[in-house]
Amino acid sequence: MSTTQTLCRSSAAISRRGSQSSLHTENLPLQSLRPVSVSHPESSRRSSTGTASTDDTCVEPVAHTAIPSTHVAFPQNTTLRIVEWSPKDNTGRKYRRDIWYPKRESLPNFVEVEGMKCEFIKKDPPPGWIAYTCPEGKRLFHNEKKSAVTFTNIYDHDSWRAIESGIDRILARLEDYRQRNDHNIPCDVEICVTIANLESEPVLAYYLASMSLQSIFWLDKVDVEYLTDGERAVVSEEHLGLAAKYQFWNHVELFPCHQVLPRAAVQDLQAVFASGFCDLLTSNTSMFPWDLEKAEKLRECVRDIQPDQVDAHSTFIAARLLSTIYRERFLAFFGEYGARMDRKDSAFEKSIHRQRSWIFYCISPFLFFMPLVYMEEFEKLYVDDTIHYAFWRQFIGELKQDWERSITPVTVLISADVGFLAIGSIDNASSQSHNRNAAQILTYISAVLSLFVFIVCQILMRHHRHHICEQADRALNYVIKREKRLGLPAVAIAFSLPTALFIWSMLTFLAAMMTVFFDGTSSVTRIAISSVLLILLVMVALLLYLERDNTFSTPGSAYMRIYSQSKTKIISWRNTLWGWVWSWRGVGSAENDSCQV
Repeated sequence: MSTTQTLCRSSAAISRRGSQSSLHTENLPLQSLRPVSVSHPESSRRSSTGTASTDDTCVEPVAHTAIPSTHVAFPQNTTLRIVEWSPKDNTGRKYRRDIWYPKRESLPNFVEVEGMKCEFIKKDPPPGWIAYTCPEGKRLFHNEKKSAVTFTNIYDHDSWRAIESGIDRILARLEDYRQRNDHNIPCDVEICVTIANLESEPVLAYYLASMSLQSIFWLDKVDVEYLTDGERAVVSEEHLGLAAKYQFWNHVELFPCHQVLPRAAVQDLQAVFASGFCDLLTSNTSMFPWDLEKAEKLRECVRDIQPDQVDAHSTFIAARLLSTIYRERFLAFFGEYGARMDRKDSAFEKSIHRQRSWIFYCISPFLFFMPLVYMEEFEKLYVDDTIHYAFWRQFIGELKQDWERSITPVTVLISADVGFLAIGSIDNASSQSHNRNAAQILTYISAVLSLFVFIVCQILMRHHRHHICEQADRALNYVIKREKRLGLPAVAIAFSLPTALFIWSMLTFLAAMMTVFFDGTSSVTRIAISSVLLILLVMVALLLYLERDNTFSTPGSAYMRIYSQSKTKIISWRNTLWGWVWSWRGVGSAENDSCQV
């Protein structure tokens, strides 16, 4: 799915707590169905665009995690305790495989085809239910009379009885609310239920949805993370409404076969794509979740959406795109005073931003400050615990091109090293002694560095071979894994190795040549080589000065702080020294005047 995928680390580890009451007839305490750690459902959808964030790493379910299942052992009365969950959790139910089929025709009922059998009938579901197949191929069920939907296999008699019993209890609670007029309950409430396991106990998980309000809700009080999933702190009720809309359109995407798209929703989607496409064309830091290429293709899909009619495919397309848009808006604090309107802009407090270690600043000069350049790129891509897929793909693509282009000059440099060693005057004493002169040693070092450039490039290209075509959640997973191992600065250092090693290889080869040029040569040769070398060094120094941005001269960097502190110290020492000099001169002048008197 083309969607934003996000994590808030501080809240992702918090276990959801249930509401204050239970729908169960025995009024047992309601427990939350939400896990402490759960694999992100979007990652199972083959998401290819959008923004990913750190909550979408694929994590195996931990203990006390409710797992949707079609293989549940029911108690005899088939009355299951009812718990809450969200459409995002239901997505995991849709994409989770819990049924496996035989490789070949091994079932006894389907080993032969009867003669003249040309019609293949779909099995009828239980009374009141209609079986649909969603555009992606998953079977789902809809009860129009009770306005209920489920992915649970109700062809199983026990599952059907449990689902019906749970729906009836939920409808009774809704009717009780309507009679008491305690709440403004919409008339188009749809109940989504499924059977799941919670600590080996079969339960009935549910949520309510309304197309007229474009929202999901529950009968009892629940934690706000059921809507936000802990991805952002809620700053206003309007901000929370964006999360509710995202969850609602996620629900519509799951169950599109009977839904009727409102014309206003389709018009809003078309308008968002028009403005987003314009923003992409006119801004380099657009917050629109797709790049130009995909946005143009998706616009063609949006133009063909038909509103005010039952069309599973049109509804599926619109719901997937709208859920992405509202998720992006929620993450960017859309509509708030502090809305994030620039991809490089962070809406979080400055105090939580990553700090670079002194080890990183010590290593960077030896790698010609290339890690600083890559860290700047990472900080532009990885903002507020989210990563934008389109710009990540562009970044990795440019890296791969740089690594591939490094192979040819490295090969040429190795050939130059070998040719330099083959010169007779360089190796004239090798047959008499095992010692090597400085030129030979430097050439050996240059050749070894060049070989390691080739090795490093091959390793990096091998491990990033498919990253240019991967999905948003995998791009994020890549960053998170490496951040947990040694941190993003270590990744920046690794990306800097090909360029830095190649430069060191060239410098050592240059040093070897300079050793030959200045050892035992005439004054004319030395003066000529020195003049050319001096001019070239001045030009390189000028070039480095002009291109110093995003390296050691970045405002606020450790190097600039060291420079400022050193400058302040030097000025202070200079003033102190001049004070001593002037005071000494003043004392000496006074003594001379007294002697003259």
